[in-house]
Amino acid sequence: MKTRDVIISIQPKNWDLIKAGEKVVEFRRKWIKQDITIGKLYFYVSAPVQKIVGIATGIDWRHDSLDLIWHMDGKGGNISKETFDQYFHGVTNGNAIWWDELNVLDEPDYPNQRWSWWTRPPQNFMYVREA
Repeated sequence: MKTRDVIISIQPKNWDLIKAGEKVVEFRRKWIKQDITIGKLYFYVSAPVQKIVGIATGIDWRHDSLDLIWHMDGKGGNISKETFDQYFHGVTNGNAIWWDELNVLDEPDYPNQRWSWWTRPPQNFMYVREA
């Protein structure tokens, strides 16, 4: 398997829950390729913040039926079943992503300060380009 670093885009309210330890699972309709291992997971917070605010390691994820994901990971996502169902409407499988360690950056930075190739934030996720 190939190891890649990944950037995910999240809303400010979700970041607040993550850094408080109240949200330990992130749900995604689409996710990385099955043959990829994540090295670092960078959290990009969308407008109005628009910065990289944290880096997680020890990443694992599950792609499975929505029923199993909700049963196994729903509580860690800190959302209601109704919100979960609305988010995954129209698909039968989803992804749950969790991490062992989270480093909240003391000084969040703009992505273009960190990566010269940065042009716009991901809708969902993007791979960090290799040097």
